[in-house]
Amino acid sequence: MSFYKVTRIIFLVLLFLPMAASSKTSDSVMSQTPTQVNTTKQEATPLIKPKNTTSENWIDKPPAWVIWGTVALALFSFLNLIRELIKDILNKKNEKKNKELSVKDEFWNRTIIFPIFIEPLVVFSLSNSTKLKKIKSDVRTEKLDELKEITKSYYESFDAEINELYDSCLALKIIGQEVYDEVNTCLEEIDDTVSTYCAKINIASDKNVILNKVHMDNLFFMTKFTEIINKLIDKHNNYSL
Repeated sequence: MSFYKVTRIIFLVLLFLPMAASSKTSDSVMSQTPTQVNTTKQEATPLIKPKNTTSENWIDKPPAWVIWGTVALALFSFLNLIRELIKDILNKKNEKKNKELSVKDEFWNRTIIFPIFIEPLVVFSLSNSTKLKKIKSDVRTEKLDELKEITKSYYESFDAEINELYDSCLALKIIGQEVYDEVNTCLEEIDDTVSTYCAKINIASDKNVILNKVHMDNLFFMTKFTEIINKLIDKHNNYSL
């Protein structure tokens, strides 16, 4: 049995004690002779026994500690009841909030955000990371003209893919304009870096220039991919809180 239920029982017992005492007094009065009853009615005798009185028809006043103890227990029970009610209200409010967040996470993030933007981003990052390594290898093995053609073909493919990501990124506005702006900025950084890299290869007049001055980190795409995902996770957690 919970403490809350125990305090309620105590409160009810204390509430019915005066009623029981009143009932006992009524029985005592009914057992008197007709004369005593009439006298009692005419004099309207109070229930509390005056000082220096020995009549059995009077009720002794309870000690002060009993009265104050009863009041304290009743007050404590009442406050505990209020506490439990507030606790129940807060629990229901939190359950409702968690349910709403769960629906949002399930529908928007998993049903819309992931297939529209995150899944294509994963494919884009892995694919271009592999292609970048291939171009850097070709710089050492292919002739300059052939290298320029390979780079040009790669950039055309890259440009089409990142433009699709720009369009998919619009779905992030569902989460918020701020997260859309941050992710879109990351995509622009990827676009600018790759464009600059490919342009330097295409305008180079010597392979040695490319080998010595044109550089791009092999992990560039995966680093940017991780940055974007971390931004999405951070914004999602802040929204949930």
